[in-house]
Amino acid sequence: MSAARYAIEQQISMPTEDLKRLTSQLLGFSRKGNNLDMVTEQTIQLLIDQGIFSHANGMVSMSN
Repeated sequence: MSAARYAIEQQISMPTEDLKRLTSQLLGFSRKGNNLDMVTEQTIQLLIDQGIFSHANGMVSMSN
């Protein structure tokens, strides 16, 4: 979760797919396979559900 949060804090807002890719890179993965894609998607959704991130029009950002 920290990598995804760090990415959003640095970028302010970004498309979900870009956030998944950047989160994977921050965790040290050079390629994004199906399992990693699924885990990053679940993590982003968890952060949205917890109210840490907000999601609108395909963009993810920090909640206010």
